[in-house]
Amino acid sequence: MKQVEITPQRHLTEREIQNLEEQFPYFAETSIRQAFFDALSSGNSVLIVENGELVEVFPDGEKKRIRKMEPRVSVVKGTRF
Repeated sequence: MKQVEITPQRHLTEREIQNLEEQFPYFAETSIRQAFFDALSSGNSVLIVENGELVEVFPDGEKKRIRKMEPRVSVVKGTRF
C-alpha cells in the first residue's frame, strides 16, 4: 500500500482567497440546480418561487400553486446584520 506524505497546509494568498470567493455564486447555482433535478428524478416534489408564487413542482412536470409570496426585500451588498 502506498503511503501518503502528510505536509503542513500552506496559507492561501489574498488573491487566491478572492478567486475562490468569486466562484461561490457559480458553485451555489450549480449545486442548487443539481439538487433540484436529483429530487425530481428520485420521485420527490420540489418547492420553488415562480412569478411571486410558491409553486410545488412534481416529477412529471405538473405544477401546483401553493400561495402568493411576499415581495422580495432588497439588501445592499456588504450589509451586515
